[in-house]
Amino acid sequence: MVSDRGARAKAVAGTPRSPARPQATIGFSTRERGLDTFAPGADEDRLMARRKSRATPGGEAAFQVFVEILTTFFRLRAAGAKLGAVSPSGGGVWGFLRTLKLEGPRTVPQIARARPVARQYIQTLANEYAAQGLVEFIDNPDHKRSKLVRLTPEGEAFYEAITGRILGYCAEIARGMDEKELRTAARVLATLRAKLPGD
Repeated sequence: MVSDRGARAKAVAGTPRSPARPQATIGFSTRERGLDTFAPGADEDRLMARRKSRATPGGEAAFQVFVEILTTFFRLRAAGAKLGAVSPSGGGVWGFLRTLKLEGPRTVPQIARARPVARQYIQTLANEYAAQGLVEFIDNPDHKRSKLVRLTPEGEAFYEAITGRILGYCAEIARGMDEKELRTAARVLATLRAKLPGD
């Protein structure tokens, strides 16, 4: 008598195998509203043409600006780390302190919305900088449970020192560049920032 296990093994062995599924060619989405369905590379030209039809000269210019911002960000962050503007943990300590310097005491949710980043991330930074004596938590007259984060004298002195280093670095970078163009670039970036979601 053949055991149940042997019978099952024979049945499996006698079952014809399904043909191997061909690997999908990754291309562009065939749906306007999702990226879950991909078409072969033969459709790429048509889809690229469709996307290009939605572009405008202003949109293409903005796209180039965004690409430059993203590329420049990583170099600025590396430079900021050398200047002390980025903490060893990777937090933007100078930017955090600058917010409190310019806007006064703020709650963690207010700082997070202005970035915008997760509240938990800002809370972690606030705790880190409070442990270093750069900021302190004080009572909030408008909300008993949400403390205000305020610069300490040590934090203000640290902020001023880092600002001086950054200004010196910027002076070196600006050599040979047109001041008017730099100020125009700053105004354009401020306008773009105002159009993006945030506080």
